[in-house]
Amino acid sequence: MYVPGVLPGTGRLALVITLASRFPFALSVPYSSSGALVPLSAVSTVSQTTGPLTVNHAGQLPAVPVSFNLAPGVALGDATTAVQRIAGNGTGDTRWKVPGVLDWSTGVYNPRVDITQDTTTLYASDRDVFLFLVDDLNPIEAGQLADGSPDLYFRGFYCWNSEVGAKTLGIASFYLRAVCQNRNLWGVEDFQEPTIRHSKYAASRFAHEAAPALTRFANSSAVPFVNGIKAARERIVARTDEERTEFLRKRGFGKAETAKIIDIVLTEEGRKPESIFDFVQGITAVARDKPHQDARLDLEAKAKKLLDRAA
Repeated sequence: MYVPGVLPGTGRLALVITLASRFPFALSVPYSSSGALVPLSAVSTVSQTTGPLTVNHAGQLPAVPVSFNLAPGVALGDATTAVQRIAGNGTGDTRWKVPGVLDWSTGVYNPRVDITQDTTTLYASDRDVFLFLVDDLNPIEAGQLADGSPDLYFRGFYCWNSEVGAKTLGIASFYLRAVCQNRNLWGVEDFQEPTIRHSKYAASRFAHEAAPALTRFANSSAVPFVNGIKAARERIVARTDEERTEFLRKRGFGKAETAKIIDIVLTEEGRKPESIFDFVQGITAVARDKPHQDARLDLEAKAKKLLDRAA
């Protein structure tokens, strides 16, 4: 098995697998919720027969289209259907909406923006749907920025719908920092995260369970979160470059990622990281640029662990 290169114009890797003729049914697909190999026979019927006169190609490589069907009554759009029952169209007809943008020239946050490809918070593929919305009309002030203006955060939630792994529809909450659009998963420990396996009425059940949880979250006190952020700002953990590097490397960050986290704090905060809060902002900033939401959430979870230490 080898990867000869990227298919022209697609951004996809071509995976070439060769198999000895004495093992016609030994091929496995390297994908499952546990990471184990899945026999090809579990998802297809394999047989030996005379080859076709013509073979479809993608670039210079033979190509065979593969598709799949969902279980009866199940749709990838269940997530958006369920969220619409809670948050409307996400443009402000309820308290939950697509985040606005910060005008860097004036420092003014504008909660009203047109939803475009650049501002949308709905991400979808052929097997997963992920979206997040915030309540940015009711900001929470947690300290001050370097220029003395308030450091604003918004309550928010993210929702996922997956056809792989556990195949669930779920929701969880976070706080969004207005100045940089970094998501903080810390401070929402009391939020009950509804998770429902796919069924014909999953969207209705999900909306029924999620709506009360979001209402409680929206109306909850912000004091514990604000106090936690204050404690994280005051908790100094590194003062030299050596200490910064050591702090991150001990927590599982690679050499390149460590350098990126330190550099992005310097760029966005105007100084190198010293406190728990600084490192959290660096980690969530790096996470913000991840193209895949699961990778972003993994990094944000690491940042949450740091805030747990400071609280």
